[in-house]
Amino acid sequence: MHSIIILLDGATDDRIPSLGNLTPLQAAEMPFIDSITTAGRFGCTDACGYTHLFLLELLSKRKEDIPRGLIETLGFNLEVPPGRIGYRLSPATLVDSWMEWGYIISEEEVKVLRASFEKNLPLIDDLKPEIRYYGEGKGVMTIESDDVLDLPSPPVNSEFDLERLGPLRELVEAVRDETGGWVILPWQGGRGDLVEKYKDVRKKLRGISFLSNSPSALGVGAFLGMKKMWIDDLEERIEKASNVVNESDVLLHIEEIDDMSHKREPQKKLELLEEVDILLKKYFQGKKDVRLSLIVDHGASSLTGEHDENPVPFAVSKDLSGESSGRSFQETSQGYVPLQELLNILMGW
Repeated sequence: MHSIIILLDGATDDRIPSLGNLTPLQAAEMPFIDSITTAGRFGCTDACGYTHLFLLELLSKRKEDIPRGLIETLGFNLEVPPGRIGYRLSPATLVDSWMEWGYIISEEEVKVLRASFEKNLPLIDDLKPEIRYYGEGKGVMTIESDDVLDLPSPPVNSEFDLERLGPLRELVEAVRDETGGWVILPWQGGRGDLVEKYKDVRKKLRGISFLSNSPSALGVGAFLGMKKMWIDDLEERIEKASNVVNESDVLLHIEEIDDMSHKREPQKKLELLEEVDILLKKYFQGKKDVRLSLIVDHGASSLTGEHDENPVPFAVSKDLSGESSGRSFQETSQGYVPLQELLNILMGW
């Protein structure tokens, strides 16, 4: 029997007045997901503020703060040898000393921002930057350095002292001045030598296939030696997972749910949850010799756009008939299992 773990990124939420004071999970119609919850084991576990930290603790059974910048650069297959640091890049606005992360940015703003960033990149040529971009102005960057900059991380907006940017300050200021306030900010830098500490874990997990459209999630796969597949389209990703699970264990990441929270669109979050349920039923209902698990990494408020670390639900079942009903997959404080003990339950080990 093979196992598939489906991570519904940021699925838990606040109660939303426009949804009748229910959370999107409570308000959504999800008969197939609820059948898994009803037929199998349902409980809750520990949340982590960031997806990569949740996955690292779940999969390695270790609680360590591995920087997201390092994880994502590995997700893009960038090398981070001694003497280089890997950073995550995100769009933000800088007005005076106030910084706000740019979760809502138009295609035209992305185009202008990226062009300005590229134009001014020679200002840090001495750091030998290597960059990979992806959707909505995001990216990763490695630079030559022995020092990791202490920089703020999303999603919380904050006061920002430009001196914290060190050798990157001139670049950021030049971009800000050209774009009227938009910048691309680095955060959570890390060194590649941390990988060596996870040799034993990598050996155990190398048989698991990891499907996602997120460099953060796929970077965890690379960090832990798993086979990773980048698939942007949601249905294509779910369909591929339904085929791969015939041959190996699978971890399927659905990041799109979290994105709706950061954009503060609870109705679209609800609709996306219902779409995921329809697709899971289409590709998994009636499958034999498969153990299907549902997990959530953290809450993500559709009211504030911020993460929370309240307990998150999980469910696991071998009955994929879709015929059971009666228990809803939603926020719960019952059936607690520590995160470091959960993988054995999900995988049937």
